[in-house]
Amino acid sequence: MMLNNFRFWILVFALASGSLLGATASASQLPPFPEISQGAEPVWVSDPRLQFRRTDFLSRRGRGATAEEAVHAAYDKILQLYRVPEGGALPSEIEEALTVAGIWHDGANNEYRAIITLKQKAAENYPRAQIRTLDKTTRELLTRAKSEQEPIVKLGLVAKAEQLQNERAAWQKSMKKIDVTGQGIRAKWKVKTLNEEIDQIITKLAIQPAGDASDVSPDVMASMITRGLKVAGISAASAEKADYILKGRLAISHAPDESGWMGGLGTLEVELFKKGEEQPIGSYQWDINVLHLYPETAERRVVEKAEYLLKKEMRDVLITIALTRI
Repeated sequence: MMLNNFRFWILVFALASGSLLGATASASQLPPFPEISQGAEPVWVSDPRLQFRRTDFLSRRGRGATAEEAVHAAYDKILQLYRVPEGGALPSEIEEALTVAGIWHDGANNEYRAIITLKQKAAENYPRAQIRTLDKTTRELLTRAKSEQEPIVKLGLVAKAEQLQNERAAWQKSMKKIDVTGQGIRAKWKVKTLNEEIDQIITKLAIQPAGDASDVSPDVMASMITRGLKVAGISAASAEKADYILKGRLAISHAPDESGWMGGLGTLEVELFKKGEEQPIGSYQWDINVLHLYPETAERRVVEKAEYLLKKEMRDVLITIALTRI
């Protein structure tokens, strides 16, 4: 029996097969379900453009053991195109413009084919709007960065612009598939260039390393931070020349696990201060867990892991703190 109402059809299918919870999209998300064609192969199966002109429609096809699976397969491709995360939903303006334009039962191979279409103008409008918004905000951030005198704020502004342009690049990748010309919208800023500007700002930061009272001495902690800054391209500044102070502390403990190995536990924290101020600009914290047979060695490995993290992540830590200042 042919059913014209997809919402009713999917509910019946789900009750019969228990597949409702496993569906990628709920019935409320999908367009109405058309009648299933049983005859000769529709032209859109081999080439959608023969029935739906590419200049007028964006289309995606799917196939499956059931009509529902075929529609979901096509719908999943739309979700990917519009960068919808798992469990998310399409923008309402895209959702409302979708049409399940055809479903065909391939009796020879006992499978179903489905095609979902979207008018080309509607298909392009949403990603174009996203790209325009990202570019507008990027321009505003970089304009502010040009006149910003506070180095850490300047870093945050350029780093945020770089994040937005990375997101824009992802939309551009989709836009090339959506746009009839395959060109999308050319970027005004290169992510590589913004990354280079971030590195230039970071290397000019005047940061004095410091240690706080903890399970390693202040001098040892200051030395660890100095080495972390060096890997990030920063030469540690003296107290006289510093604009900022990066202060660290490391708390260490140990406890055996069920197999008898000694667990070395640590909490590493760094705080960035503007010179002369008591309140930190921002902070970052790591939890450390290492194993060894002997408590002393486990504790030593906590210290080694702490220095490894400072070297590996110093650049990202400074950027993370800077992003909170814009």
